[in-house]
Amino acid sequence: MSVGLVNCILVDGTGAEPMDDAAIVVEGQRIVACGPRRSVLPASPERLIDLQGMAACPGLINLHVHYGLVLPGALRARYQDESVAALAYRMVANAREALHAGVTTTRSVGERHGVDFGLRAAISSAQTPGPRMFTAGAALAVTGGHGVHHLGPSVEADGPYGFRKAARHQLELGADHIKIMISGGISGEFESIGSSQMARDEMDAVVQVAHNAGKSVCAHSGGAHAMREAIEAGVDCLEHGYLLDDDVAALMVEHGTFLVPTICVSRADDYMRRIGASEWEARKSAEANERHWQSLQTAIQHGVKIGMGTDMLPGEMNEGTVASYREMEFMAEAGLSPLRVLTAATKTGAEVLRASEQFGTLEPGKAADIVACDGNPAQDVRALRGIRFVMQEGRVVRFDDPPAR
Repeated sequence: MSVGLVNCILVDGTGAEPMDDAAIVVEGQRIVACGPRRSVLPASPERLIDLQGMAACPGLINLHVHYGLVLPGALRARYQDESVAALAYRMVANAREALHAGVTTTRSVGERHGVDFGLRAAISSAQTPGPRMFTAGAALAVTGGHGVHHLGPSVEADGPYGFRKAARHQLELGADHIKIMISGGISGEFESIGSSQMARDEMDAVVQVAHNAGKSVCAHSGGAHAMREAIEAGVDCLEHGYLLDDDVAALMVEHGTFLVPTICVSRADDYMRRIGASEWEARKSAEANERHWQSLQTAIQHGVKIGMGTDMLPGEMNEGTVASYREMEFMAEAGLSPLRVLTAATKTGAEVLRASEQFGTLEPGKAADIVACDGNPAQDVRALRGIRFVMQEGRVVRFDDPPAR
């Protein structure tokens, strides 16, 4: 079936300026044409959808997701005895909520019990709605390292041979990429954010295994020393970058290393209170706030390639809006232009996932992943708070009436 989306501002995600009075033509799951309405709209489309003057953008890509997220505090107590089946149902609900918010693709970076592989298969086969999933399986950490606890997303390994085996096991299960924990973090009670945990030869081993298999490696990263070693080892993307400095930023540009800053996690006072986070985790988040913010600004100033990720559930509420939108607002406040923020959350996300030919921009041949909102997010990213239309691979997921005036 051919579907024409009309009466919209086209923000295609390529970095091009928005186009007024545009149209997008979709056949099946793919975009076949987009541009000025008069030149692309077929004479007799089988279906016509009036987007009511909204801005149409590519579906958002959230690159740092744990659908089974459990943080210290009240939530951990609630899920202490959670069964694998209950975890799976919770992850299904979280994925559905993410898609409803306009996040059409996610990268999972550490889950438990292999449930992410099952969820990916269920979404892919249309058994349950959710964003297109790329997943790492379990993250890899040293003994006692970051994310290693009863409800944590990490499995333990030690030494280059141990890490090779652990990486190969995740690939055997079907991992799209490998996640490593190279330093401490906010959710580790007995570790500092800036501490180094993995040794260089362990990083080298994981990178070799992943790259030999044609897969990428991303790294939870806090301290500058650990980040430098990871970049030099060939890690493809750094997560968080809490204490990133000028030298690290310059090295990232030289090596083409991506950054997913997840600035939400250190600007989360209201969120921490709402979920009943432990005192020490709320304190560590607050303590990281300014330094993390400076790190993001440093990365922007150096021209580091930045993608969008939240380390919170993509569709979860945060400061009056959805976490994915709030993360993008923070990126704009830190110095990225609105158009570059949109590119980070779409085109760059697809580049991180090595899937630029499949999605990430609104161009012929790409997946028909489209969101539309009131206002123009290329001028002010806060317009994303007004998302009312979501299409994933040509299927309308959500189309809300305009707000009452």
